[in-house]
Amino acid sequence: MLTGDFNYPDIDYVRSRSRAKTTVSTLVDSHGVTTVQPHDLAEEFNKYFAFVFTVENMDNLPDADKIFTGLEKDKLSHIQVTKELVRKQFDKMRSDKAAGADVISPKFLIELKEELCLPVTLIMTASLKSGIVPED
Repeated sequence: MLTGDFNYPDIDYVRSRSRAKTTVSTLVDSHGVTTVQPHDLAEEFNKYFAFVFTVENMDNLPDADKIFTGLEKDKLSHIQVTKELVRKQFDKMRSDKAAGADVISPKFLIELKEELCLPVTLIMTASLKSGIVPED
């Protein structure tokens, strides 16, 4: 247990020097009404984020315009993914890093790299040939 007189900086002074705001003071809703109560502030944030993060209709997506103006031979259409290339990428992985968006630890992937090389090679080759990236 620590005892004694410790000389800590004044926390109010430290907060006053910070550029970050730690509280939300007021919000103005879509009707121009100013909101200050915590419950009302939370409701306004919920309305905003529910509006922003919605599921889009994927049936009516527009086609992208072709913008490549070079010759056919200049396209990156002959990319080959080999098991050796995939294995090298697995070898470059660091096992001490955190898992990515797929929540699979790099250590797990490194340990199974021999079993994963062929499936990853086939997926990458199919993706490049079709021009479609698999969903998560």
